[in-house]
Amino acid sequence: AGGQGGSIKWFEFEYELPQGIYGDHVMLQWKYITANSCSPPGYSEYFSNKPFLPSSYWTPGLSECIPPYPNSGQRSSVWPEIFFNCAEVKILPSAPVVPTPHGRSYPANKSEFVRVNQVGYLRFATKVGVIVDLSTSPIGWQIQNHSGSVVLSGVTTVYGDDAASGDHVHKADFTALNELGAYRLVANGIGSSFEFNIAPSLYPDLPHEAMNYFYFHRMGEDILAEHLIDGRYARTALHPGDSSVPPYNGWCESCANFDLKGSWADAGDFGIYTVNHAISAWTLLNLNEMFPEAFQDGSLNIPESGNGFADVLDEVDYGSRFVRGMLPSDGGLASHKAHNHAWSAFSITIEGENAAQNSRSAMGPSTPATYAVARVNAQLARIWYAQGQDSHADVLWSAAVDAWTRAYGTNQAYSASVASPGPALGGGDYPDGQIGDDLYAAACEMYLTALAIGDSGVQTYKNIMRSSSFFTKIVQWDWATVTGAGTLSLFAVENDLSSEDKLSIETNIVSFANSVKNSIDSEGYPSNLDFQKFGGNYPWGSNSFIMNRAIALAYAYEITGDVSYQDYILRTLDYVMGVNAMHISYVTGYGTKAETDTHDRWAWTIGHDAFW
Repeated sequence: AGGQGGSIKWFEFEYELPQGIYGDHVMLQWKYITANSCSPPGYSEYFSNKPFLPSSYWTPGLSECIPPYPNSGQRSSVWPEIFFNCAEVKILPSAPVVPTPHGRSYPANKSEFVRVNQVGYLRFATKVGVIVDLSTSPIGWQIQNHSGSVVLSGVTTVYGDDAASGDHVHKADFTALNELGAYRLVANGIGSSFEFNIAPSLYPDLPHEAMNYFYFHRMGEDILAEHLIDGRYARTALHPGDSSVPPYNGWCESCANFDLKGSWADAGDFGIYTVNHAISAWTLLNLNEMFPEAFQDGSLNIPESGNGFADVLDEVDYGSRFVRGMLPSDGGLASHKAHNHAWSAFSITIEGENAAQNSRSAMGPSTPATYAVARVNAQLARIWYAQGQDSHADVLWSAAVDAWTRAYGTNQAYSASVASPGPALGGGDYPDGQIGDDLYAAACEMYLTALAIGDSGVQTYKNIMRSSSFFTKIVQWDWATVTGAGTLSLFAVENDLSSEDKLSIETNIVSFANSVKNSIDSEGYPSNLDFQKFGGNYPWGSNSFIMNRAIALAYAYEITGDVSYQDYILRTLDYVMGVNAMHISYVTGYGTKAETDTHDRWAWTIGHDAFW
């Protein structure tokens, strides 16, 4: 109804669409950023430079809006009110579409040596395929459409020997291809890639599918087909007896049994691991704190859906129930892990696996595991307090404070020779010899929660955090190296750090993200890992490292607004989806040749007959 300008008005705009957009169903989205609650950057300058405009057209004196704005349209004193609208229209091509002549088509026999993102590319993203060939001279390449016509051509750039894979590779840059459709990359004398798409959207269902993994891995309750993407994997509860797990011989001999019911099984077995769980829980909770609109209530179709709280929070809360149970009743350090005394068979029955409950124990303690208990429970408590669930949050915060008190001042690394069946017997060891980063990351979460709830310990946690040599730093993070998790939380969550500290955090995040970009540019395949920094070897579980580094790119985009970071996230996914030395998509169900032989005992049991 007119807004600040008075009565109802009509506005007309003309837009020039990019070349090549046409079709029977084209979705246009309209996004209108208001200046009702704050002034977007440049808004006041615009009106100051146009004194002839009526003063009623805008509201001076508002606070400045601070991007980035939430996609939900939520408004505040620094977020403007935003309106969205969509229209589905039909757009006709301005002229018949005729492929640009690029010469005779190369033979397009399928070749394992021509590698692309097997799902596809966004229209205006960087698009680089990799061709494996010993030639030291450039090789001609073509992009052929579904009918075999050549729509783009060029010659490769010779990269040479890729140290990480041992392959001699060429790169074919076909970024200029931006017409929607299905295509193949064809190398002269070598052959064709799998077919890929140029599309307006690539992975719309992948976030939901990835999150379903956590429900699939719940232990302690029946897994129901109605909550699974693939109902074949429904089962009765795994290890319901985890509500009473004894300590392994050699430690905690006077302790009560551990209540560990409510967990996610590890990827490859049915053990539960404190430090490994902590980084998974942090990743999902950090997503919730950065983007509260992600995976809201009802979006994941889990048993808790419809309770009024974000599904991602409910899922982490269930999977993390066991974490506070890892604290022994004698007041000592937390158990590092709990699992069977011998490895489970790879094809199992639920009854057979549960029969191993009598040879299942909580293994010896460690300082990193105890700090992990503090981190997970402090972060969960912070979010539940913000949801008004004080009673549950009190339990979590009490566990966090208890764990912190037990861990602080100790320096005990996990040893498989103490209170366990032996090194990597029945479960992985997840050793962690560096403890300073665990202290720092735990101090970050304790500080942020204490600040949010007005706890009297806030200054103590803050002083310990700021005195750490890891303060504001960010390096590769994973289950064993958690400096980055602490620093990213300091960016994501409101706090009272000085502007200098906040600037240091942002600068370090962007610097690390730039190193990730450089890794992609310098490798033969678009891996962002810079494997030389790992002693010339890919680390175990390297794809998790690669995806974590993509998170750093996303943070850098949030800090700078520079879309190149988004482009490098897409290039990271190119690697995951097929532009790699294995010539497979590492995501099940995505791509022509996708990974199927999953290192997952229940998935293997149900699905191994379909493996290629």
